[in-house]
Amino acid sequence: MSVRVAIHPLTAGGVGPRIGFVTLEDTSAGLKLTPELRGLTRFGLAPGPHGFHVHEVGNLMPTRKPDGEIVRGGAAGPHYDPERTGTHAGPYGEGHRGDLPAITVDRLGDAFDPVIAPRLTLREVMGRALVIHRGGDNYTDTPPNGGGEARVLGGIVTNRCPYCEDKTTMNPLIALGLGLAALGWISSSARGSAAKTPCPEPTRDLALNTRNRQLAIDKYEYGPPNPQQPSLAFWKRLARRWRRKPTPQAIKEIKSMRCGNCVAFDISPRMEQCMPGPVSKAGKLGYCWMHDFKCASLRTCATWAGGGPITEDRVSLDWQRRKKSGS
Repeated sequence: MSVRVAIHPLTAGGVGPRIGFVTLEDTSAGLKLTPELRGLTRFGLAPGPHGFHVHEVGNLMPTRKPDGEIVRGGAAGPHYDPERTGTHAGPYGEGHRGDLPAITVDRLGDAFDPVIAPRLTLREVMGRALVIHRGGDNYTDTPPNGGGEARVLGGIVTNRCPYCEDKTTMNPLIALGLGLAALGWISSSARGSAAKTPCPEPTRDLALNTRNRQLAIDKYEYGPPNPQQPSLAFWKRLARRWRRKPTPQAIKEIKSMRCGNCVAFDISPRMEQCMPGPVSKAGKLGYCWMHDFKCASLRTCATWAGGGPITEDRVSLDWQRRKKSGS
């Protein structure tokens, strides 16, 4: 038996759209966790190892500390620690059972390498939370929890996707129980923000947009140049970038992964006002928040991530806020 866990960004605004998966399965050596995560640098996960843990509670919503600070994914609680050791000692130590081997982001910003947690079984982690942290993990209590720092990505261990029904980012006021009246105020406030927030600079600066688009072509295979053509060489090249043998089935699957259904493709009402006009032969014109340029829905690139497009102003504004803050 295996479980394919949907993984989401964790923000102060709640749980974002699904960006990939981690598959869990029992083996003779312990619980095997295999990530399928791409384009993680856009969430602040630099190439290298990152803290990876099972947390006690199957809830990814933000919480608020007494001093007012919001903790992303705070509702997941502490590391899974059934023996109540209170010690962070790593996957081979005698502390938290939820301490997993670090997850590794490669130089392209992707994570595919499996890890083994020798003290865990799938049954005992069902319904709990998986969390990936911004920092690394030295498997000690100094600094706390091995230096993992902020919770960046997470998922609930189930084959269902509890946060997929609503692809938009949930507002933290829901989790903090401040009531429907407050939510109504937030909605009107978001609409006002959409009207006041300027369009992204590349939508107004042709040279900047062209430069960013060329970077996406050079580094991430943005294309194909003409989506109306077979472009087999392009799709084979992209398959290899995704570490897939370019078989007809693999190419068919990759052809379904277009900008138009990418989590970062913005066609919200406010963004449509920023666009110069439609693109017919290459699909609909939208804005790519991953690489900051105007892109076409029928093209794709090596950092594609499912869960899109962005169709609501509040989600668009959240992407713009996070890009500006670097979070």
